[in-house]
Amino acid sequence: MKLQLTRPVPGMITQRYGENNICVREDDGTIVGKKDGVCPIGSIEFYPSIGLKYHNGDDFSTYRGESVRAAHEGIVNIFPNNGTAGNMVKIISENQYEITSTVPIKAMTLYMHNLSFVATQGQRVRAGDVISLSDSTGASSADHLHFGLYECKDNGIILNQDNGVKGAIDPELFFPRPSELQPDWRASVIFGILSLMGIKLTDEVKRKIIRLLNP
Repeated sequence: MKLQLTRPVPGMITQRYGENNICVREDDGTIVGKKDGVCPIGSIEFYPSIGLKYHNGDDFSTYRGESVRAAHEGIVNIFPNNGTAGNMVKIISENQYEITSTVPIKAMTLYMHNLSFVATQGQRVRAGDVISLSDSTGASSADHLHFGLYECKDNGIILNQDNGVKGAIDPELFFPRPSELQPDWRASVIFGILSLMGIKLTDEVKRKIIRLLNP
């Protein structure tokens, strides 16, 4: 069974997995954005400063108190005041799924920067159940939800932790295809030409092409 995730909130994605566009001030730890691709004077790239190559999940825009929903079935774990993650929820699936390979494995998702928890420790949830209310707790400059996806063992140990982002996987690969990523005429022409040339593109590459054409 292949993994399929539901979106935890309806807002747009403001920072995607793999991006590296925020910095942190060295004097007070304030989060700031890059300017023309460069960190402002007195700041350094945020993700390398916490041991990551780049952003290890998707950031969704939210408003304070907005309902956050489980992206899949599983068991809830609650982590109050969890450092840079703020109030965090972790869900470990009970079922096993094909994620990065055809070998079934458990899925783990993280939901960070919450205001408060709706689900309780050890609660069994289904996709779409409300688990928390969004906010900006932890290392955050505005209300948003950081959503992360991982593969894990039955005991919750994350796999592939040497991949540069501590085992994180691009969540967008497992969401239903959103309308904003449907190919427009430009992408359709490109895909058609490459197909005539015998070049086959993966869904991930197609998504990246569509994003480049629709920034």
